[in-house]
Amino acid sequence: MQPGLIFSWYAVRQNWAGSVQPEDGNWIGIYFNRNSLAPPAALGLLAASALLWVVLAHRPKRWIAIGLTLIAVALFDGYLLVRSGSSTSVGAVIVFGLVWLFWTVIRWWQRNKNISPRQILRIGYPTFLFGVVVMTWVGFQFQSSLLNRLGRKIDFNGREVLWRFSWSGFKDKPIIGWGWMSAWRTQNFFSDREFWWALTNNYWSHSAIMDVLLGGGIIGAALLVVAIVWSGARQLGSVCSEISGQWAFAATWFVIAAATQESFIIGNHFMLVLLVSSMIGYQADQNDDSLNKTISPA
Repeated sequence: MQPGLIFSWYAVRQNWAGSVQPEDGNWIGIYFNRNSLAPPAALGLLAASALLWVVLAHRPKRWIAIGLTLIAVALFDGYLLVRSGSSTSVGAVIVFGLVWLFWTVIRWWQRNKNISPRQILRIGYPTFLFGVVVMTWVGFQFQSSLLNRLGRKIDFNGREVLWRFSWSGFKDKPIIGWGWMSAWRTQNFFSDREFWWALTNNYWSHSAIMDVLLGGGIIGAALLVVAIVWSGARQLGSVCSEISGQWAFAATWFVIAAATQESFIIGNHFMLVLLVSSMIGYQADQNDDSLNKTISPA
């Protein structure tokens, strides 16, 4: 991932064809578009920041040199993220930070109040899920005023038309959907819908959430929600005991947040791999008692 970002910077510096969007100057690098450059840049920034968190907390040998290197990587990737002009990944980074902060507080609570994993499951995890629901509602409820303050278009750069089109298709087949990525390749999907003539060359909804609803219906969406909630519940033990145990939760919701604006998790995109690996998380060997003796202060 990092080599791709370095080559993207080099491509822009050397003025390679297609490395910059001519209409607005946003960077693309060696990727398909700015929203393809931004996710690896954002993930590189977050990974370097998480590693820096660990280094500062534990201060291993040569920690100053390692820390300075990680700061340089974070600044470089952050610069690429900003120059891409992608608000989607910036929003996902904010979500990552909020999730990381929440579970950092839970880790502090667990360490100082000596609460049990069962209490975290009964209190902490439902609170987290409730917070996700509330923040999602607030985000969509006040999206217009927020975008106006940022000087952005209210239609999410034209995606709103695609989302309305997808929602209309979902309502036609709400239970099982049209089949995985089949709707956009089915002629009947375009009949009797507003603006169908402008969307016949599209093959996705520019929102993985919409594509899941459109392709799998309520059943597909329910399975995805169950998988996300279940994966979080099974990682509650490691989130407080492992070094940077917040990563699995934060990375999962980073991908989900980004997937509200792009179809990252419905194809062969690296964000799908990140989502799956984060949901799997780290499962300690139950026979290794040493893993249960130390709680990381980070």
